[in-house]
Amino acid sequence: MSTLKVINGISKPKFDYFDAYSRMYSKAIKELVDFYRSKDEISTEILKKVVFSGVKMMNLYDVKMMSKTEESFLAQLEIFNFIKLSITQLTPSEVEKLFPITKEYDGERFESKDYFFTKKFNLEIGEHNTIGENLDEFLWNYQNWDVTHFAINELCILSDIRRLQGHKGLMDEFLEEQGVPTYTMAEDHQGKNILINNQTGEETIVKKKRPRYLKPL
Repeated sequence: MSTLKVINGISKPKFDYFDAYSRMYSKAIKELVDFYRSKDEISTEILKKVVFSGVKMMNLYDVKMMSKTEESFLAQLEIFNFIKLSITQLTPSEVEKLFPITKEYDGERFESKDYFFTKKFNLEIGEHNTIGENLDEFLWNYQNWDVTHFAINELCILSDIRRLQGHKGLMDEFLEEQGVPTYTMAEDHQGKNILINNQTGEETIVKKKRPRYLKPL
């Protein structure tokens, strides 16, 4: 009687999207510089490549892997600033082709931003006018996860820099102004997770939820 053997297959390495977009971004930057040197002008088509690959790249960047120094955060902030500068040279219509507006249409019902809200804001700027000084408002009002994620990531970098400089993070500062308490997760001397109220210093032990299949006797 023949016996069956289980043969372990060769696992394929996961595709590194961050590396792919990083190479795409570097290539676009080189194209942009070369075009400017030869034509003495900026190519909108190449700028689109810079913006698309740059936003995708920074959204995939693993902040946990980077050194927590002010210099490293400032280096990341420079990349954000260059990508944002590139976006100012595009029009809302051009950005929409790169990052389509999320197809959600019930914003009025739930009092939230939706497709119609974004289109209305873009019309106020002028869909075929460069975004220019309207950039920050544009990013926060534009309903597309890639764009929103990009704006939030920059905000996190700014908060990290402020903390390293001895200040409170931007969100912490905002919540305190609104009278909303903030908390820090830490461990006590026994290794248990605790929440520390940043305003009062009060500590609360974090209780893990008991699985349903475990019942007290």
